[in-house]
Amino acid sequence: MYSYILGLYVLVTSRVPLPVNTMLFGVATLSAYTLLAPHADAFADVGLILPVLCAVFGYVTVVGLNVPATVDRIARENGNVVGPRAFAAPFVLCAIAIFAPSLNWAQHAISLLLGATALVFACLTIAGSANAKSHVFGGRWDEAKRNAANWHVARLVALILGNELAASNGSPTTWVIAMCLGPIALHYLMYWTIIATHPYENMSGNDTGD
Repeated sequence: MYSYILGLYVLVTSRVPLPVNTMLFGVATLSAYTLLAPHADAFADVGLILPVLCAVFGYVTVVGLNVPATVDRIARENGNVVGPRAFAAPFVLCAIAIFAPSLNWAQHAISLLLGATALVFACLTIAGSANAKSHVFGGRWDEAKRNAANWHVARLVALILGNELAASNGSPTTWVIAMCLGPIALHYLMYWTIIATHPYENMSGNDTGD
């Protein structure tokens, strides 16, 4: 009974990390789509897909704003100077997306990227604390880390299912909205679920958590 009360108290009082980059992507993408939607036919006439262009704009905005902090962090931690080639992969993906043959092709490509991310995270983190690459989840308790990692993978799977559902049954506008707002909602749902399912009863007396 005590563990349920403690779990409820922590759930109500815990502060979920603000998904700054996810929100920035949503704002940039939705703003671009709202402004350019009246000209969708003009973009289509030159072989460009407006929802994909807006998603690329949102992604480039996030990556571009994070480049200085990423370069500083790598230089601080490893003492290495990061060159432009280190950031080539995201922009190569954007270039490929811009010339996607169809919206459906781009939508399924996003699902494949999410699936690859989920698989890599599962292999590196759920395998055990010795292989864990993320210090965000789980604190010092191995069981808590596994629990948090499981829900993180569940969030990625939910993103894939949501993306496919919106792509199959919704209009391009519906897909853009789902792509922008879905990750924000699932971010909060994931953290609340991690907090609610945290194995408090298995904590030792000396562990106070991170």
